[in-house]
Amino acid sequence: KSYLFYNHEHEFRAYDYNSLEEDKVAKLKEVGVEVIKVEQGDWTHQMYFMQYGFKWKGLIESDCDIEILLDCDTIFLDNLNDLIEKIKDYELIVVPEYVKGHRAGNLFNIGLMVYKKESRYLLEQSVQRMKDEPLRNNIAPNTEMFSLCDIVEEDDINVLELDWKQYMHLWGNHLLKKTLEIQDGKFVVKNEDG
Repeated sequence: KSYLFYNHEHEFRAYDYNSLEEDKVAKLKEVGVEVIKVEQGDWTHQMYFMQYGFKWKGLIESDCDIEILLDCDTIFLDNLNDLIEKIKDYELIVVPEYVKGHRAGNLFNIGLMVYKKESRYLLEQSVQRMKDEPLRNNIAPNTEMFSLCDIVEEDDINVLELDWKQYMHLWGNHLLKKTLEIQDGKFVVKNEDG
C-alpha cells in the first residue's frame, strides 16, 4: 500500500523464497510488483532457512544494479527514491539496530538495507562465513545479519547509517502493538505506549 500511495519512480519486486500462495503472487503482479522465485538449489536447509541465507541468495542472483531490501513487515511512510541516489557513495545503506533506545553492538537490521550490485562481494563473503562458521560463538546460528555486520565492522566498509529515529523509530520496542494515525494530513505510526 505504501508503494502504491507514494508513486515510486522505481519498480518493486518481491522475492518468493518459500512458495507464496498464488493469490498473493497475483495481487502483487496486479499492482505492478515483479515476483522473483528464489530456489533453494544445493543450499542446505540450515543455510537457507535457519541462517536466513535465502535473503542473500535472491540478491546474489539478481540482475538489478541497486535494490532497497525491505522486509515485508517493514512499514514505510515515505518515498524512498532518495536512498537510490545516496548509495552511489557507499557500499551499503543501513539503519543501526536499537533495542529500548540503546545501540545493539555493531548490528544493523536487514529489514531496511540499500544494496548495489558492486557490493555483491559482501554478500558472498557473508555466505562463505555462514558456511565456515555455522554457529556464532558456538551457540546460535551465524545468520545473514550477524555475518554481514561482522564483515562490515572488521573490514571498515564504507556504510551510511541512517537515523534510526527517522527510518525505524519503532525499533525502540519490538514487542508493542502499532497504531496508525493521521496528523496534519500525514500518516504517523506509534507504539501502543504513544
